Amino acid sequence: MQHHKQYHSQLLHTPKGTLTIEGPVSAESLSHHHFHDHLTAFRPAGEQYKAICEISELPEGRIIIARDHHTVVGYATFLYPDPLERWSEGHNPYLIY
Repeated sequence: MQHHKQYHSQLLHTPKGTLTIEGPVSAESLSHHHFHDHLTAFRPAGEQYKAICEISELPEGRIIIARDHHTVVGYATFLYPDPLERWSEGHNPYLIY
């Protein structure tokens, strides 16, 4: 199965301002933005930024970001499950294999 990277973008109006939700974004596009310092759920923000840039370069990798001007304030990643993760063995029909 081929999953084509088709870019979409929309504005989300919030009480604190307008965010741009867009993706999938490329590593080149990400290079024009910086990560918010509080995006540290998996690792420090700088290291997480580097990791999503690498994911965005994978043929199956998809990064969707929420940004305030040039600051990434949220993101979602879509890619194949890591074969070392136990949940990757379940062959769930809703996962990309």
